[in-house]
Amino acid sequence: MRSTGYAMLIFALVAMCSAVAIADEVIKVEQTPPVEIHIKHTEPRTVAIMRHKGPYTEIGSVTKELIGQIEKGNHLMAGPVMVRYFNDPKSVPEKDLLWEVMIPVVRPGRLGGTEFDKMVFRYMDVMNVAYLFHVGTFETISDSYAKLFEWVGRSGYEITGPPMEIYWSDPDKTPPERRVVELWVPISEERKPRVVR
Repeated sequence: MRSTGYAMLIFALVAMCSAVAIADEVIKVEQTPPVEIHIKHTEPRTVAIMRHKGPYTEIGSVTKELIGQIEKGNHLMAGPVMVRYFNDPKSVPEKDLLWEVMIPVVRPGRLGGTEFDKMVFRYMDVMNVAYLFHVGTFETISDSYAKLFEWVGRSGYEITGPPMEIYWSDPDKTPPERRVVELWVPISEERKPRVVR
């Protein structure tokens, strides 16, 4: 789900982020090193957003523009860069890919804005998500997505929203094999009941 253009991604702020709380349920996926899939409720937050249509190689430039707009408005960034994806690059042409870059903020301006304004503010409510930490290059992130979606499919939860990524490493300062990206898949609060045949 990623192209090498992600190495250009500009990161806003990671040091100010608090540690995430891990839910009780932990499922280990076999690989080397092992990956753990967790479930948690996310924290509510207000985010500055730029929505865009086009190839993923443009995420870096859109992120840089978003940071510039936040700074211009004297808003305070309060978390790492997040990206949400609305369609599947395997079935949608690059030029039609829809995604948005988000950065948590405090002291935002007025909430709202039209869908394709340069920058809008939105309140992001609590979500129940299945998540894992991908450690490694962007070229191998599709393997982590496959494991995450496979687990959700087997677990009985329903997917309730598009996948998201949270960037915990600066690609300009971190070796590719040590980059950390947190993958979220929003899911239902309860599992679907199993059908006994």
